[in-house]
Amino acid sequence: MKTCLVLLVLISMSVSYGQNGPLNSYYDNGKLKSEENYNTGKLNGLCRYYFETGVLKEKINYNSGIKQGEDYIYYPDGVIKEFYTYENNKYNGPCRTYYPDGFLMETGQYNSGQIDGVLKSFYITGELKTSFPFVKGSREGLFQEYYTNGNLMSESEFRNNLQDGTTKWYYENRTLKSEYYFINGIMTGTAKEYYSSGKIMALKNLANNYLDSLNTFYFENGNIKNEINYKEGKKEGIAKSYYDDGTLWTVENYEEDKLEGETKVYRKNKSLWFIENYKDGELKISREYSEKGDIVSEKKF
Repeated sequence: MKTCLVLLVLISMSVSYGQNGPLNSYYDNGKLKSEENYNTGKLNGLCRYYFETGVLKEKINYNSGIKQGEDYIYYPDGVIKEFYTYENNKYNGPCRTYYPDGFLMETGQYNSGQIDGVLKSFYITGELKTSFPFVKGSREGLFQEYYTNGNLMSESEFRNNLQDGTTKWYYENRTLKSEYYFINGIMTGTAKEYYSSGKIMALKNLANNYLDSLNTFYFENGNIKNEINYKEGKKEGIAKSYYDDGTLWTVENYEEDKLEGETKVYRKNKSLWFIENYKDGELKISREYSEKGDIVSEKKF
């Protein structure tokens, strides 16, 4: 009975004080899996973890079971993949991620577990790709994206973690490509899109992130290409298309984004070419006309 009591006391002491000092574990193939250090049963100090091949997978510091200090994470071939710094189990301080060949991919700064400051990403060739400002984990300020030649690709304003204000996109030659307007993360108002020559390509009306009302598209020569009505992102009502010289080409009618009723198609000389009838998006009757207005053919589907 006395012996049993002594054993119970020893087990209790072991559980209370836990593992102390280094502890290694191994894969079934005999390769080292981990090198850990403990103090009274808690991870403490530098710990290393390995792939089954023996290559270092992670190197991280602990303080009484809490992540504290630098954390290095590696690809299976041993190239650095990620770097973080911890304070009291939270990301705090600089962070970096890398491409598989070791080139820098992204760099930023954490504060008490939240990204804080400018988060930058890079092309594999080293040029700046994006610059994204954060304040206490929230996107705040001007986001910018770049081409590999250093020219600006896009810029967007964020407030309270939502896209707000004008977003602009650019061609690689720095010519304005498009302008969209956001309010509290929602696209609204008139968006403008441009050809690389600077000529207007489209005027799009948006409401609650959807195309809405009349949207106009242009040829590069300035003539109208299409006029399409939308309702909550779906084509609704009359839509017209034109030849590049401005001559009317087609007149269509849509209901719930599907062709409905009569469609007229004109030749470039303005003579009627086809009259087609649709039901729920499916062609039912097609009549072809000569330039003199005579019916050439009629097909039913």
